Amino acid sequence: VVMATAQPEAAAAHIVEELYEFSNRYFESHPLDRAARKDEDVAKQLQAALAKLGPIMEENKGSARLSYLKGRALNILPTYSKEAEELLARAVKLDPNMTEAWNALGECFWKKGDIEGSKNCFSGAVAQKKNKESLRSLSILLRQVDGPGKHAAVIDGLAKAKEAVALDVSDGESWYILGNAYLALFFVTMASADHLRNAIKAYGRALADPRQAKNNPDLHFNRAQVLRFQEDFQGAIEGYTMAAALDPANPAPAQQIQALTDHCVRVADSIDHKGRLKPKRLAGLLAELQKDTVSVPLVKMVLGPNEGVNLHAVVVSVLTSSDVPQVFLCVDAGGMFFGLSVYNMAPDALKADDDIKIPGPLLNRVQINATRGAVAFLSVRVDNPSVIVVNGSALGPGKLVLSTLVATATGE
Repeated sequence: VVMATAQPEAAAAHIVEELYEFSNRYFESHPLDRAARKDEDVAKQLQAALAKLGPIMEENKGSARLSYLKGRALNILPTYSKEAEELLARAVKLDPNMTEAWNALGECFWKKGDIEGSKNCFSGAVAQKKNKESLRSLSILLRQVDGPGKHAAVIDGLAKAKEAVALDVSDGESWYILGNAYLALFFVTMASADHLRNAIKAYGRALADPRQAKNNPDLHFNRAQVLRFQEDFQGAIEGYTMAAALDPANPAPAQQIQALTDHCVRVADSIDHKGRLKPKRLAGLLAELQKDTVSVPLVKMVLGPNEGVNLHAVVVSVLTSSDVPQVFLCVDAGGMFFGLSVYNMAPDALKADDDIKIPGPLLNRVQINATRGAVAFLSVRVDNPSVIVVNGSALGPGKLVLSTLVATATGE
């Protein structure tokens, strides 16, 4: 008895959906200590799915949808599959209106390195029917544009991510993509810290979706990167820890935890030892700073932004000059030692003994739980170094260099 076409297609769709559910929700049914074996387990599930699809495909060779479903199954692995491309290309040739097949073919081209072909697939799919999958993929691709058109492409990528969210506000993956879009916009424009706050909000909405919170290491890693930028170092460490648990093969989260812990310990120790300044040298610095009766010392400031006032200090030493941010040990007129984190600044723009004034300083109390116990210190963060006055002159835009924040996109 030959089954009606709809029946084998439904059966095949169920097989492929089960395969993707197994992969996308792996850690909802497997312990974290099995993370290193996820790819191996997914590959086994793929082989089982292909074995089930074989007889169905054999009996219904002319079905566009079955070609799509088998191609989508093969597309589940992170590596490019020529067979998947051939099946998906056949599916869209037989049925050019099959949006999901165009999306799958776009993903296949992406893995192959054919970015333009991938973009054409997603754009064509959106033109046929506005859908969140195509919009999310276009958002990612637009953020990868370099050159003079990068700024406009990133803004367009943000718009695409917002459209995807609007189509289904309960989909955590769309919120994750939106968070990444806001993150990219911040580092292209450096115009507003609101972009970072919006990124954190979007990542928070993504975490409300168990499929993302329990299965997407990149969500935890990227959110941790933003928290690190905002100097919520303890929150960042917790995010990196979760990313490492979900993807133990990726060394980056553990490296970030170690680097962040080392950084905090080094700054705290430098502050505790007052930069090892000799008392006479410190007294001389404070005497010069105290001649300024207009600037406000840290002890009179509040945590967060301090608009309308200047912080006057001296750079005691350079703690890091090549990393992002550049970090300096400083002391103000009240004898308060603090860490100064400067983003987006050209190397060597600040050096030891420089007299600096920072308008509207952003004050933060950093605290982490390290192996040796709690580590805490005061930190001032500057995102736009052009406003810093150094030895009587503003650094100006010539010393502004846009930083980049490493974010991962494999989970996108």
